[in-house]
Amino acid sequence: MSRLLVLEAQGELRTEHARLVASGAGVSLRTVWRWLAAAREEGRTQARERARFTITPELHARLARWCGNAAAVHRELLAEAGAAGGSEGDVARGVAGVPSLATLHRAVRRDLNPGQRAALSGGERARRRSDVHLRRPPTWRNACWEGDRKHVPVEVDLDGELVFPWVTWFIDCATNAITGAAVTPHQPSRDAILAALRIALSRDGDGPYGPIGSPSALVRIDRGQDFLSRTVTSALATFAVPVYPVQAYQPRLKGTVENLNRCAQRMLFASLPSYTHQPTDTTRPRDRSKDTTAPLSFTAFMEILLDWVAWWNTEHTSQALEGRTPLAAWQGDPTPLQEADPALLWAFTLEGDGRVRALTTSGVRWRSRYYVGDWMTGLAGAGIQVRVRHVPHHDHEIEVFDAATDAYLGPAHLADAATPEQRAALRRTRDAEKRRLSRALTAASRRRRERYTAVTRAEQPRRLGSSRNTSPARRRLSRRPLAGPTPVFPRRMGRSSRHHGGGPAGSRGIASVHDGRRTDEEVCRGRGPVLDEPEDVVAHRRPAGRRSPAGRPTGLGERPATGGGGGLPAGECGKGAARQVGEPGVSHDMVIGSYGSDNLPRMKGRPTFKVHLTVSPAPDRSLTLRTPLAGAVTVQVHAGRGGGLLAGARSLTARIDEQMYDASQAPPATGTVRVTEDDFLRLVVELPDGAICPGATMADLISMDSGGNDAADLTVVTVVLVDRASGLRLEAQSGVV
Repeated sequence: MSRLLVLEAQGELRTEHARLVASGAGVSLRTVWRWLAAAREEGRTQARERARFTITPELHARLARWCGNAAAVHRELLAEAGAAGGSEGDVARGVAGVPSLATLHRAVRRDLNPGQRAALSGGERARRRSDVHLRRPPTWRNACWEGDRKHVPVEVDLDGELVFPWVTWFIDCATNAITGAAVTPHQPSRDAILAALRIALSRDGDGPYGPIGSPSALVRIDRGQDFLSRTVTSALATFAVPVYPVQAYQPRLKGTVENLNRCAQRMLFASLPSYTHQPTDTTRPRDRSKDTTAPLSFTAFMEILLDWVAWWNTEHTSQALEGRTPLAAWQGDPTPLQEADPALLWAFTLEGDGRVRALTTSGVRWRSRYYVGDWMTGLAGAGIQVRVRHVPHHDHEIEVFDAATDAYLGPAHLADAATPEQRAALRRTRDAEKRRLSRALTAASRRRRERYTAVTRAEQPRRLGSSRNTSPARRRLSRRPLAGPTPVFPRRMGRSSRHHGGGPAGSRGIASVHDGRRTDEEVCRGRGPVLDEPEDVVAHRRPAGRRSPAGRPTGLGERPATGGGGGLPAGECGKGAARQVGEPGVSHDMVIGSYGSDNLPRMKGRPTFKVHLTVSPAPDRSLTLRTPLAGAVTVQVHAGRGGGLLAGARSLTARIDEQMYDASQAPPATGTVRVTEDDFLRLVVELPDGAICPGATMADLISMDSGGNDAADLTVVTVVLVDRASGLRLEAQSGVV
């Protein structure tokens, strides 16, 4: 009509103009002239609106108060009109200004759209169902991840208790690939988020995620307290990954991961046993006590979930990906990937407060408790400053870092709740430090010792070099094994020290350790057979009359030999003082830890005399022995202060001393054992009854200490161990020779 009014004002309006408008609007020419007259006289170009009842803001508020119940609003309006003084007939006919119920319903349908009507009864959540949403433009892989937690409505068995698992996972928005997931049997916290992110940031190539991973350019999450915690944001900041929290209670803003939650529930969780949202054939709630299907174990549920994740990434196709799988879309994207630093990934799941703490003799104090580790041996009390990091909600163990350099020092566990393995590791470290010091002191003592040549004339003796400075040819000569019979020549004397260590009741401990073999140098000196060699080593030198029938070792007196070995000839009892074993400059690989009887005559049972041995090689060496060492050990017991032989036996068997190990740490009793410088091999040798000289008892054998503090009063125990398989010879001696 505005165009016709302009033409009329200019005097150019013709009937042809009106007829053209009538044909375009599909009305008659008379109707067009009537519209033009109404526009000229009334100033309106639209149809005249009819007077009708409308929903005012006041009525809209009444409808919201009654949750969209129009009948309740109508009753309220009638009651108010009646209270104002109107007659019942006028109120019923609507004369008093109250519309009829049908009029009110028509006004609600006409003035309120479906979303507004749904909001009156269901609130904002119901109103959003009628909204339209935008879509984010397509991006590239690792441009953005979305993370969320999903409550799994499936009961699983965890240690006899039914629990509902929670899944925390992350998905790549461009390829719909699941990059990482973690499951907890309870409400997840920061540790579950960090565990899932650690999987997402790494690319292992195996497992359900395959090559999908590496740091993303952005992580989009909701405003959950754990997602926005300083631990999670700081961990992602290490890889320069920003965290973008969306508006609260707006799941549409992270629709990719919400769609994953919906698909997992419909495609996986609904098919599992003990699914709580299964439809029923009655109106009553389902009685779970009558469910005969056994629930899944937590481990079985994890396996099923990981298999489904692998299926989602490698086999499931999507229309949004043009019929490709997420893995195919990931591999088809040429966007370069940045590998995460493994050193940063290792510490990714750790949380720290940044405080500096001191390493004391009690360990590291954190949260009013002390934590210790075997690596702390030798470092306590030196003023070392450290920082503590830990896995959230796991306070049984912490990780310790140097405060100055941030270098990793090692783990630490609760000092008052250490496991047997942790206590054993601490003891081994202490013993290793003790052995290292002992070796250093022994080496220093040998270097301080000065030697001179023997002279046969009145002249000044010539000073010799250290035993470690001998020529290579002489060292090779000294390592040759003994061959052939030799004349008798006494051994050189050496030092020994005393050590009181733990062992069986009534045992006394010691000190001197030696590892060596009879050498050609000793043969040249005329050294002959000695009593501390195994039976088969001296058999070719013993006179024929001294061997018992059938090659059985002889015993002392007439008592039978027991315990796997034979005693020494009776004629040697009481004769010959103990002779020093070992040679200077030879590494000490075996020590007598303790010896004595674990069952004295006043106790029940047969008394036994046992020698407990500890084998530990020198630095940069290792020993390989085959246990048990049958017929490989010779033991001699001499009286103190140069006294004669009290007991002795050859061809004894050395077994693993199981009482010196924890149940899970003991080496195999039968088989090959390899011992390094940081290990201990505990052996025990039992002296048979026939090894004691006539007239002596087991109590006399272990009671040679006069009660004073002089070590010379103690008995002298000499042990020689020869492993025939490797040709290794180990010697050890206790007491003062």
